[in-house]
Amino acid sequence: MASDEKEIAANLSSFKDQLGSLSSWVTDFEVQPLKLDYITIQSPEAELPRAEGTSWQAFKYEISMFFGSFYTDYSSLSSTKAKFTQTRSNAGPRADATRLR
Repeated sequence: MASDEKEIAANLSSFKDQLGSLSSWVTDFEVQPLKLDYITIQSPEAELPRAEGTSWQAFKYEISMFFGSFYTDYSSLSSTKAKFTQTRSNAGPRADATRLR
């Protein structure tokens, strides 16, 4: 855009859209949690650990997760029970609502 002044008006809308997309991405990126498996502190001369496990370790992990899925009690993950109540008013059908207590 800087090389030709006539392109500024034509590209301004595209620039504004790209800036809005970047802003949205930065906002979403800031909300994402940082997930780390572990942090290694070591000297520069030390050999780095393996980034991935062996095939046997991966197989053992997948089998343990498969059998563990049969023993997980998913109903106990929530400690509160939600109660829904139906509210009605004389203001018409749009005023009816379901409320969570």
